[in-house]
Amino acid sequence: MGWVPIYERPRRFVDIETSGLSYKENGEIDYDLHEILEITILDDKGVPLLDTKVKPVQIETAEPKALEVNGYTEKEWQDAPTLQELAPTIVEHLKYAVIVGHNAPQFDYPRLKHWVSKYTKSRKMGYHVIDTMTLVEEHLVPLGCPSLGLKPSCAFVGIKTDLAHRSLPDTEACRRLYFRLRKASVLQRVWWWARNKVIQWTALLQKSN
Repeated sequence: MGWVPIYERPRRFVDIETSGLSYKENGEIDYDLHEILEITILDDKGVPLLDTKVKPVQIETAEPKALEVNGYTEKEWQDAPTLQELAPTIVEHLKYAVIVGHNAPQFDYPRLKHWVSKYTKSRKMGYHVIDTMTLVEEHLVPLGCPSLGLKPSCAFVGIKTDLAHRSLPDTEACRRLYFRLRKASVLQRVWWWARNKVIQWTALLQKSN
């Protein structure tokens, strides 16, 4: 497959969970000590192309709090594939794709790129990345959305979520948010603004009573 124009490239929605955040002495992120514990890749219809736990190979460097937040246990992860085993599949699903994720340019994409490049020679993994956090800042913050976070952003536009640091529900929430914002009309934005004003007023009334 040769060059594909941007408007024809598939959208791939991605989320990863990791084992912590370690820094080098100069303050740069040390991705070698920041292993992927879960990864989900959905197509634009929400069909899981990849949804799996990932077995860490250097669990001794993980941050205990990160393992706790992500629900890591040795038993639950014992049969999971390693990133080395998954790398070719990840490249296959993301090649020539436009990658979409919440804070993906700063978090998910650089970590995926780092680890995948360790185990494959392919340079075909997509490099166009859309950040739904940026879309929230542009479309929802002016309407009164109180945060750029995924959960409050979804709540602001009426998307029900069950987010608990698991890659599948996070990725699905991101996918729905992306299309909700991408296709939003002026009337829809007015409705979001009015809906959230009513929610705020109702909460104030309940609090005063």
